[in-house]
Amino acid sequence: MHVRPNFSTPAFLDRPSSSNYLVKKGDNLSTIARRHGMSLQQLVAMNPQLEGRNLDLIYPGEELNLTGANIPAPDKKEVQQGPQKSGGMGFGGLAGMLGKKMPPLQETEGFKNLPSALQGRVETLAQGHRGGYVRSLIGSKNFQTLSDEAKAKALDVQEAVPQQSLHSFGKLFAGEEGQAKIFDKDQKDNTLLDNLHGLSQKPLAGEFAKNGVSRADLLGDVVRETENPGASIAQHDRGTCTVTSLQYNLARRNPAEYARLMTGLSSPKGEVEMANGDTLKRDAGSEAPDSATKRSNSSRVFQSAMMEYANGDLFYDNKVDSHSRSDTGAVVAEAEEGERTGSGLYDYEYDRANAALFGESKLYQGKGSDMFEHLEGVKPGEAVVALKWSENGDKHKYHAVSFEKIEDGRIYFRNPWGKNHMAPGTQREPPPRLVEDGWQGLESMSLEDMGSRIEAVSLSKPKTDWLDAFTSVDGFKAKFFG
Repeated sequence: MHVRPNFSTPAFLDRPSSSNYLVKKGDNLSTIARRHGMSLQQLVAMNPQLEGRNLDLIYPGEELNLTGANIPAPDKKEVQQGPQKSGGMGFGGLAGMLGKKMPPLQETEGFKNLPSALQGRVETLAQGHRGGYVRSLIGSKNFQTLSDEAKAKALDVQEAVPQQSLHSFGKLFAGEEGQAKIFDKDQKDNTLLDNLHGLSQKPLAGEFAKNGVSRADLLGDVVRETENPGASIAQHDRGTCTVTSLQYNLARRNPAEYARLMTGLSSPKGEVEMANGDTLKRDAGSEAPDSATKRSNSSRVFQSAMMEYANGDLFYDNKVDSHSRSDTGAVVAEAEEGERTGSGLYDYEYDRANAALFGESKLYQGKGSDMFEHLEGVKPGEAVVALKWSENGDKHKYHAVSFEKIEDGRIYFRNPWGKNHMAPGTQREPPPRLVEDGWQGLESMSLEDMGSRIEAVSLSKPKTDWLDAFTSVDGFKAKFFG
């Protein structure tokens, strides 16, 4: 008999960190700036999307950046007189505060470079609360390199994205010319912009609206997850650490592919072809919000679909986070030989999912520090590491994390529990580990501690990078759960 892997789930905390802040009801820019030890001038300089906006209009759920380079020093008058109220600031007040005159939209280079057919549309968009975001978008060098057709697509998405995701959508255009995430391509040679546009325009499965989930909800989730997967992707209270780590790896390494899969899963048919040629199907019932309230709508849909795919002939029920032998919901109480139970996945099952998402994978099973040789030269997002996470009486709990790097006697990884409020250097246990970047869910563990806990490594790398021959996941059997 196989004992079910009891994958750990977090006591999840989701609070603002020192690098980003989500606006809450009753906030204004002056109080946010004061609370984080900066001037209003500095806060605005860190958030170019505020340029050209009425500063009275900030919205709950809107994300503000709280770090930045070359931030101007606070104005002496402002320091002496204390924080200014943002009320009544308006467009002109913002320009005056920054010591420059805000040019009319029509006089900006971004507007002048637009085809005439799009100029009227931009003028309309700029009149509302999206004004600053529109200015920032059309002024970015990567937007200006787009074809007229692609510019129109970008404006379609910008108009459809919910308020709290506008900042993230603008950041997808950041970077050296032609190197921004928005240009990333999927397995079908379509860009991230193409796929976000598809999600914003193509037919959506009616089950989402029936359960109170809008197109804007899904689009906003995918925008945030592709722009900043570390701060946006989490398993919350589900035993989906394996597929959540794979979701993070995919959104980080190939955001266009992640957006393509989500577009297919959200469609009326609810199916999409993966990199290995297999079909991924939306899991029935995953359209509806559940108790995992810190998990996004798109994460719920993606993780449920991957659990259903990876478990083979069993049926996964997201509502109860468990597998059954039939779609009637009869939970597997006692496993037959080679069969998994409860929530979570066996090593060969999540390796199957890894191969499906990236084309092929390789699974290494074993214990001790010798396992580290399989991580030599592996880049962030190319491996999932399974380890013993904690003791619960005489039964081990297991967890799967995304590998980042090995450095200075420590192994760094991304915990699929997601972001938290903890400061860098905070010690956590079990197991003994350090928080490296709470906002990204990044942690580290000593090689000694990891060596005593590691059980398996699933790599997703090009076959040409492997020293030994690739072996199909069909040939693997569970070891450490046996």
